[in-house]
Amino acid sequence: MMGTTIKPDFEYHRLRGDIAIGTFSSWNVFTELAHFVTLRGKPIPDDPFSSLNLGRHSGEDLTKVLANRTALCQALGLSPEALIQPRQVHGQEVLPLSKDFFSWEETRQTAYLSAADGLVTDLPHICVAVSTADCVPLLFYDPHHRVVGASHAGWRGTVKHITAHTVAVMQERYDSRPEEIYAAIGPSIGEAAFEVGDEVVEAFTEAYPTHTGTIITPRRGERQRHHVNLWEANSIDLLSAGVRPEHIALAGICTYSHNDLFFSSRRVGGKLFGRFLSGVFLRL
Repeated sequence: MMGTTIKPDFEYHRLRGDIAIGTFSSWNVFTELAHFVTLRGKPIPDDPFSSLNLGRHSGEDLTKVLANRTALCQALGLSPEALIQPRQVHGQEVLPLSKDFFSWEETRQTAYLSAADGLVTDLPHICVAVSTADCVPLLFYDPHHRVVGASHAGWRGTVKHITAHTVAVMQERYDSRPEEIYAAIGPSIGEAAFEVGDEVVEAFTEAYPTHTGTIITPRRGERQRHHVNLWEANSIDLLSAGVRPEHIALAGICTYSHNDLFFSSRRVGGKLFGRFLSGVFLRL
């Protein structure tokens, strides 16, 4: 039961420009690597996007979102053009980024990213990132082959095993060995807050037939609904893919419960809301 054996591993930092991020302390030993999970910034009354919304498709004026992303890149020492994110369609597609990608026209780049929920690359100074607001952001690093990855796992992506699929793409494309890969499970909605309907329970039962007892809770509460543990499900997929348990980092922070720090779709009832970014890149 991974949820009970992986201890939370997360710490906060403040960058220039008053941008706050979180990092996984166990990853800070990799001096050649930079990674981050952005916080939402200072809350502004009656503004659902306050104040560091980084979601391109969130509904906020794109000019402001792009300005926020530029400010983040400046604080990280990155070129804004080096921050690459998949479209995120709640699937399992994970794509590699090669040098050729950056010579393509913008329309071809957009088309390439349009069906993906994860990206992997071995290019230095190229940040792969995903935006979330309750879904699970996942970061990957193979220090031996110097490969990084970022994937987005909502409940649909989780039952499609995008976590294990990311590891498989790293193996196939870059010869990564699962036992050498490090993975981090970022802030997302926790089991206590993730109340689900029967169709979601059915999907997880089919996807994890031998682990339903640790992923799906018995019915409880006034509405007698099940709850699902996304952290547990993605941990199980990492282990099944061959990642060592000591190489799995967990933020252990519920976005619904800590909506003052992170955006949460469910907390605001599916109305307008911002997104935070989780990303990783090689400094050298």
